Amino acid sequence: MSRPTIHTLEFTADDLASGGSYDDFQPGKYVGTLESVEDVEAKNTGNVGWKWTFSVNGLRFNTVTWLKGGGTWKLNEVVNALGGILTAGTNRIDPTLYIGSQAGVTIGRDAKSNYPDRLTILNTFPLPDGANNGLQEI
Repeated sequence: MSRPTIHTLEFTADDLASGGSYDDFQPGKYVGTLESVEDVEAKNTGNVGWKWTFSVNGLRFNTVTWLKGGGTWKLNEVVNALGGILTAGTNRIDPTLYIGSQAGVTIGRDAKSNYPDRLTILNTFPLPDGANNGLQEI
């Protein structure tokens, strides 16, 4: 077994503060900030899409959108929630342009998922005017 690499790192007090707890998190509607977008591929169908990771109250929650087939409605929902517009026809989408943007997210449990006890993003929506603080429930 190899030894891990030693790093010299600098932290602020905020870096080291607790980011919250999933155990105490209550389902509801929140402001989320998009942190990252990653490529994903469905094992069964080979369909490709994106995993969108939002930060809500210091915790990370994901939603996946597919780029073709019956799941494109969710891609449209997420892009619209982040301020973008998709139209019928050809669209060029760079999801990294939305990193740092905020959207409304409904957090809850999806009984139809493979992990029905886990909190996840059930849907996304555009924020109402004035709702821009990612640390408060809407």
